[in-house]
Amino acid sequence: ALVFLHKALTLFGLISSPLRDETLGGSHRLVQCLQSQYQLQSALIGGRLSRRLVFVLGMHRSGTSALTGLLTRFGLSGPVDPLPANPDNQRGFFEAYSIYNENEVFLARLSSHWSSSLPLEPDWMYGPIASQWRANLIRSFASSFADTDLPLIKDPRFCILLPGLESWFQSGLLQPAFLIPVRHPFEVANSLYKSQGLAYQQCLRLWLKSLFL
Repeated sequence: ALVFLHKALTLFGLISSPLRDETLGGSHRLVQCLQSQYQLQSALIGGRLSRRLVFVLGMHRSGTSALTGLLTRFGLSGPVDPLPANPDNQRGFFEAYSIYNENEVFLARLSSHWSSSLPLEPDWMYGPIASQWRANLIRSFASSFADTDLPLIKDPRFCILLPGLESWFQSGLLQPAFLIPVRHPFEVANSLYKSQGLAYQQCLRLWLKSLFL
């Protein structure tokens, strides 16, 4: 309807092309927002997802795994598909494999990676790729935290990607909480250098990007 309206207004010289494109773009974003909220509401009504979500955010090697592991001992729910421990994190990551995988694939489709200090493209949260990512995340949340009342969601990639879930938080359908452990950037850089071999200055740029985003 908007397309035909704008064509008619343009034909009679009543609207400029930039204004038309801006309005159509805003309408497209609104449709995507409503679609994502509808998918979220359907999952909540179907009992596949808890309204209360606890996110542990923070830069890699900042103690997010330690904090998440501690919280699971106090009654919050970890995932049924946790990432396996490795020599860099011998007590485990307490991180859902399905969510980790969705975020990794999504960043790759955006031509990015958690280790990149470059910003994502403007309006990356709109478009079919982001819409599919949100739909996949709902399924991942439901499968990783099935029948749990207080899911504990931890993935440092959400420091970068959380703006893509803004439509969820604006909907009023969820009761989210966010915990952000902060570790001294020099300690983070040393730890990342030892575990990933990243250059020291790159580690500091990543710390700044994750913290301020």
